[in-house]
Amino acid sequence: METKFTVEFYQTEKGETPCLEFLNTLEVKLRAKAFRDMALLEEIERAKKYRKDYLARNPQKEERK
Repeated sequence: METKFTVEFYQTEKGETPCLEFLNTLEVKLRAKAFRDMALLEEIERAKKYRKDYLARNPQKEERK
């Protein structure tokens, strides 16, 4: 059974909705963080690919541990 509800945000006399504005700001920050994390993961994968290619073309180079 699906439960439905309605959310009413507080509205000031000027028509502002502070809570909704806060949530929208939070959404933007979370979206930016997700984009940053995704970009970082892509860069890590690219670096691994470059390293693998380098070692394959330079077998005399030993990996440092």
